[in-house]
Amino acid sequence: MSCGICGYVGYSDPELLARMRDTMVHRGPDEAGEVLDPPAGLAVRRLSIIDLATGSQPITNEDGTVSVVCNGEIYNYRELTAELESAGHRFRTRSDVEVIVHLYEDEQQACVHRLRGMFAFAIWDRPRQRLFLARDRVGIKPLYYTLLEGKLLFASEIKALLECPDVPRRVNPVALDQHLAVQYAISPATIFAGIHKLPPAHWLTFQRSEVHAQPYWRPEATPQWCEGSDEDILSELRRLTQDAVGSHLVSDVPIGALLSGGVDSGVVTACMAEAGADPPKTFTVGFAAEPHYNELSVARRVAESVGAEHHETVIDAGAAALLPSLVWHLEEPIADAAAVPTFFISRFARRHVTVVLTGEGGDEFQGGYPRYFLFRLAQALQAIPGAIREQAILRLLRALPVSRWHKRALERMLSSGSPAGRHLNWIANFSAAQRRALYRPEIAGEIDASALTALLGQRIERVRSDDIVDALMQLDAETWLPEDILIKVDKVTMATSLEARVPLLDTPLIDFLRQIPAARKVRGRQTKYFLRRLADELLPPGVARLPKHAFIVPIEQWLRSDLSRMIDELLLKDPGIGECLRVESIRELVDEFRRGEGDHAQRLWNLLCLELWHKVFIARELAPPQLSEVVE
Repeated sequence: MSCGICGYVGYSDPELLARMRDTMVHRGPDEAGEVLDPPAGLAVRRLSIIDLATGSQPITNEDGTVSVVCNGEIYNYRELTAELESAGHRFRTRSDVEVIVHLYEDEQQACVHRLRGMFAFAIWDRPRQRLFLARDRVGIKPLYYTLLEGKLLFASEIKALLECPDVPRRVNPVALDQHLAVQYAISPATIFAGIHKLPPAHWLTFQRSEVHAQPYWRPEATPQWCEGSDEDILSELRRLTQDAVGSHLVSDVPIGALLSGGVDSGVVTACMAEAGADPPKTFTVGFAAEPHYNELSVARRVAESVGAEHHETVIDAGAAALLPSLVWHLEEPIADAAAVPTFFISRFARRHVTVVLTGEGGDEFQGGYPRYFLFRLAQALQAIPGAIREQAILRLLRALPVSRWHKRALERMLSSGSPAGRHLNWIANFSAAQRRALYRPEIAGEIDASALTALLGQRIERVRSDDIVDALMQLDAETWLPEDILIKVDKVTMATSLEARVPLLDTPLIDFLRQIPAARKVRGRQTKYFLRRLADELLPPGVARLPKHAFIVPIEQWLRSDLSRMIDELLLKDPGIGECLRVESIRELVDEFRRGEGDHAQRLWNLLCLELWHKVFIARELAPPQLSEVVE
């Protein structure tokens, strides 16, 4: 069940606990629950998915000494229930969450290794006076915490922590730098000073005012299928993908799928049709005024080919006006414009179903990003002497059929000598030099300009592989996937009280994919080789060979039309982010954009998200009730 969970250790304040819980009502509109056991309190807002009758939370062990609240789903709970009952445990519910508390009784922190699913949970162990927090392997479900003079507060959302008046509202300069570079903060940082994300695949204990956190798993490449045939790998991939989708269909409420024109969601939908007795309900979104950005026709072909009950919606003019609401729900200025169509399709789907399967996770473990091929190319070019290499790069850039922006990004990437530098040169919204030019002197003094490159470099270097793509895939699985893609999907779907499940990140499937060398997944310019072959078997002809693109959002058009006035009012008058950034530098960017000089659309979107975030959460000039255009 998807929920909003929260709690504390060190307080005795039922009203605070209730405020924290109820600020997340969108995550759990069906019911509320709490347990008060000073010095601890746990609370939950529940969206009922499994065991509607008896699955209320918190759930305790047999004698009531250990309590759990959980956000997420445990897909192997039936097998675990049978095992635990045979060992003598007594179950009072049919809920998937109850297995957690009994596993913890037997195995303590090691219980996380037994769970197949998406989860963020908290256990209060009264005899040991210990709080135990844990988050799933890849970070599908979020969990935040803060420490205050020997006390700890935690929650599924940052806004719940901010209900405590002791929690300061200050900008974290290091995370600000990360947001401007890559549009998210890297765990455990958040853009709020003093508020931390529990990283994916980590557990944390809080006992006797001491915190101990550690990882229990890493998305590390462990190549073992080097010699197996392509057909053997494809057969195993199909078996595990079908099993993953089948396991994710467990639900006591209606379930559907978000379907784009891409390979990932298409494969999930096709497997869903094979596994279910009824035709799957599918949902697709497009743009009314920008047909170039639509995938409606491809999604329709896929839906028809598998016999789905298909539904479509389009976004019309004015959609970008939802940006303030999205910032409130995202809680950090994650400048991923795909949040807009994700919100619309989620709200649309919620009218028909309570749970959806999505295609997220089909790239990071299967080799899906086109830049992987370019990194191999850059690595090869580094072996060419300097002057000859520069001529080779120029000829390559002229020949590639890509946009002017991509050519400049590619030139920057190829000119860098380190993998981390190339990675940042390709993905960064603002380069290191552009960020330095933005910062006010007092903020610039708190930011190490080389820190982000060093952090990414350390993560790349610890990957034991001769293929740079293995390292990049692991880096994306540790950063881009949990910090942007998954957090965006969780926050935006839960804003509409819709649970999103990601079967392509199922534990057995990931464990298998980690054993396949990157050289077999990315072959020349051919990305995710095996998933595309599987799509060839499951989807209409040609769909598997379409070029990859995420939700393409017309932000430049919006910034020149619907959002032009917002730029004037938020960025040009007296922006709150002026306490960190040089207002004159922001104005220069706006002027260049409006004169058609420079590709600044994504940068201005980034700054708009940052300013709206500041007005909502730091200055508190926009109140949440004005922004919550969510549940219909």
